[in-house]
Amino acid sequence: MTRKVTIRDVAYLAGVSISTVSRVVSNKVNVNEITRQKVQRAIDKTGYEPNYTARALATKNTDTIAVIIDRTPSKGFANSFFLDILDAIATRLNFYSKDMLLVFSDGKNSTEYSKVKSLIQSNKIDGVIKLSVQKNDKTINFLKESSKPTVVVGRPNSKNMLSVNNDNPKAMQNAVNFLIKKGAKKPAFVGGNKEYIVTIDRQEGFELALKKHMINYDENDMYYVDFSIDAGYELADTLIEKEYDSVACTDDLIAYGIAKRYNELGKFIKIISFNNTYLSKISNLPFSSVDINAKLLGREAVDLIMNPQASQKQTIVDTKLIVRS
Repeated sequence: MTRKVTIRDVAYLAGVSISTVSRVVSNKVNVNEITRQKVQRAIDKTGYEPNYTARALATKNTDTIAVIIDRTPSKGFANSFFLDILDAIATRLNFYSKDMLLVFSDGKNSTEYSKVKSLIQSNKIDGVIKLSVQKNDKTINFLKESSKPTVVVGRPNSKNMLSVNNDNPKAMQNAVNFLIKKGAKKPAFVGGNKEYIVTIDRQEGFELALKKHMINYDENDMYYVDFSIDAGYELADTLIEKEYDSVACTDDLIAYGIAKRYNELGKFIKIISFNNTYLSKISNLPFSSVDINAKLLGREAVDLIMNPQASQKQTIVDTKLIVRS
């Protein structure tokens, strides 16, 4: 029977200590590049396979980052924004030799909080990347008190929490300014759940643009629906009845549903949306959309969680309005 290669064998062949091999395997930064390459050659030559379970027990590290999605899998994967950002996160975590654990919830604070609390208390993860924030977010409050590195994609309402975000008020204001320059005089705002910070921020931008152009509006011009094509489709009849000439949406799925219903009825409405997802790119019902650069958001989130001592605690990723007619 062939003897299993041990970390001691690798250390002997590379001419370094066992602790040095351990640091290389753990992808620690305090190893110079020449030594790292020497150890890697020894690993390749011997075929050494680290015992990750034993290492996790010894170091209290799992090499696993939880990514929190406040959707069910069916709703999450129906939106290509999540596919784009998860692809970027997974790719970047692989660069750091880390694994990704997807944690889905139903959008309810209590469900998400319970899942994250259990993962942290059972020491199953090394950190958390959270892909959305609500106004009274129990998970955020718990994570702030925990010792686990956490990065929020969005605005966490805490200067002490690491975050990656877009300037959503500014992005929406610029998008609505574009609508108005194209002749919009009576726009509606259609957002997702109004408990979400991203909805609040984009609504703020909508209101700033209307105030700038002295266009009257009130709370009856604000609509909040589920993040889905069906929700946009069902709302479209109300928008038609109230004779809006344009609409600013916070998500491409909602925008597509609205465009679909208008198209069925032989009607037209100017639409701007957010995320510039695959759906907006291939749709035969064209609408303009703000590209929030989901892949860069994902990469920046991983870099931040892997370097939590970085001086920059909040990173802002630029957006770009993609115009389609």
